[in-house]
Amino acid sequence: MPRRFVLKAVLFVAGSAGLAVILQWALVFGLKNYNTSARGVWNRVLRGEVNADILVCGSSRALVHYDPDVIDRIVGKTVYNIGQNGTLPDLQLSVLKTYLSHNRSPLCIVVNIDNSCFTTTKEVYDPQRYIPYLGEPDLYKTLVSIDSRFARMRSFPLVGVIEHRLFLTALAGLLGVTAKEDHFLGYKPTDLHWTGEFDKFKAKHPTGVAIEMEECKVPALAELIECGLRAKARVVLVYSPEYHGGQKLFRNRSEVLARVREIADLYGVEFWDFSDDPSCRDKSLFYNSQHLNRRGATLFSRIVAHRLNDLQATNPLRQSVW
Repeated sequence: MPRRFVLKAVLFVAGSAGLAVILQWALVFGLKNYNTSARGVWNRVLRGEVNADILVCGSSRALVHYDPDVIDRIVGKTVYNIGQNGTLPDLQLSVLKTYLSHNRSPLCIVVNIDNSCFTTTKEVYDPQRYIPYLGEPDLYKTLVSIDSRFARMRSFPLVGVIEHRLFLTALAGLLGVTAKEDHFLGYKPTDLHWTGEFDKFKAKHPTGVAIEMEECKVPALAELIECGLRAKARVVLVYSPEYHGGQKLFRNRSEVLARVREIADLYGVEFWDFSDDPSCRDKSLFYNSQHLNRRGATLFSRIVAHRLNDLQATNPLRQSVW
């Protein structure tokens, strides 16, 4: 009797483990086959389906400020946007490396700069989006160095799927039933008018705030540039428009921009600072002090496209691949 009980227990555990493995594989497969929204953008990258001539990377300002279709129509080159909300340069670097490991090197990489360009990630924003991709070495190395829980989710993705309530998303990916598309070539247009976020921030910090600038031997921003140059791409740093009222609230903003210029000069890359662009005084183009709405992004993307055309016309031999 005890022997039969032990045998049944072993068979039950083995069967349960087997079902868990199959379920885990199926759910991860579903997440990797989800074809719309931010997850669809990343899945196309990892399937090597992008291979853009011009690549835009950065955080949320990259995501909502650069319309690849607008730039493509003016420059005549394919464009893709891999900007992601809440990512700082160290994680952006891992995202870029992962992109390059699956896709052809772009001719030009546009790196959007913001006030956080000299800080590193202390907490991963929206960790659930990385669960299916922890087998990517560059991405995993950075993520686990920030949060050790990614080691567990890499070994047992099912735990992450359950913890972050991704079962229905994975099932939708398996069945081919996904949400309405809201990302277009990686770009996420935002149809919002001016919100009250800036006014609340200003009231909370009437004397402004100091931007954090970590002293690193080699800042992640410099590593981003090096990564692009190693891929034989022309690298362009861009500080996209920011509402002028918001600029005044960052006390050491000029110091940050001066440091960016130093790094750009050191590597011999372009740095386009749009801090004084007329759009920065037009509140109707923004939905908060840091982010352009769809109308603002369309206008800005046209400006960037024409600058790219001018750059190629005046300096075609800087990077012979373009």
